[in-house]
Amino acid sequence: MTAEPRRELAGPPKARESLFERESLFERDLLYLFSLDADTEMRREDLGFVPGGVRMNVFARPDKTRVYHVERERSTLGFKSVQGTITAGVDRVFLREDDVGLVNVQVTIQTDDGADIHAAYGGTFPAGQRGYRRLISKKPKLGSETEPFVAQAFVTPRFETNSANYRWLTQYQCVGFSCVSIIESMVRSVSVDIYAMD
Repeated sequence: MTAEPRRELAGPPKARESLFERESLFERDLLYLFSLDADTEMRREDLGFVPGGVRMNVFARPDKTRVYHVERERSTLGFKSVQGTITAGVDRVFLREDDVGLVNVQVTIQTDDGADIHAAYGGTFPAGQRGYRRLISKKPKLGSETEPFVAQAFVTPRFETNSANYRWLTQYQCVGFSCVSIIESMVRSVSVDIYAMD
């Protein structure tokens, strides 16, 4: 009497196959789209303390924020590149007690050819050691005219528009790498480079 061939039990894919699949997931490029330099108003709207931190609003100065392509390219992916100004913008910040800020940004971009693009994104930025207390109490104030406090922020923009020239933007999840300049506990300027995940 002969023994039956041993059957292989069903199981997870082999490690090398799993590794190959995982590597293919991360084979992604970041495509540069545009940059913006935002001047903010010399004030902030403090909404008050909530569990875990404090909420405040920071406003962009209308028509003082330029959206541009650093290489002055007129097209991106064969479509018209984004160049214009921000006509309205607010950042609803939740500053946590652990010195981490969470941003919730809504802005409207008006392009040089008259189209309106709405952008919305969240993200995080580290406020530095004792940043929470220094931003709230202003004792001592965070950053100075000679030595601004510069925080890096990481954001995830999405775009909406009814313009045929810029509808291609709505197809992408984007990421942004930002520098936030804080002087005397006030956000003075924000610079962001926006990339599409391709």
